[in-house]
Amino acid sequence: MFVAVGVPSPKRLFLERQFSRSVLLCWKPPTDMSTDDVKGYGVYVNGELKMRINGPNKTKALVEDIEPDEVSCGISVYFL
Repeated sequence: MFVAVGVPSPKRLFLERQFSRSVLLCWKPPTDMSTDDVKGYGVYVNGELKMRINGPNKTKALVEDIEPDEVSCGISVYFL
C-alpha cells in the first residue's frame, strides 16, 4: 500500500449505510490543502486497494463484496 508522507487524510470518514455485502462510505476533503492538489482517492479494505475515485469532489464510495461473516474489516481512504 502506498501512502504519501506529509499529505493530509480526508476528514470525517464515516459509514453512511451498510448493506448485506457492501457499505457506502462518505468523507470530507481536507481543509488544510487545495482541492486542486487532489487527483482523487484510493479506498482500501484490509490494506488492499479496492477502488479509485477520480476527482477531488467525489467523496462517496460504494464498497462491494464485503464478506458478511467477517467480524471486522479495516477500511481507509487516502489521496491519489
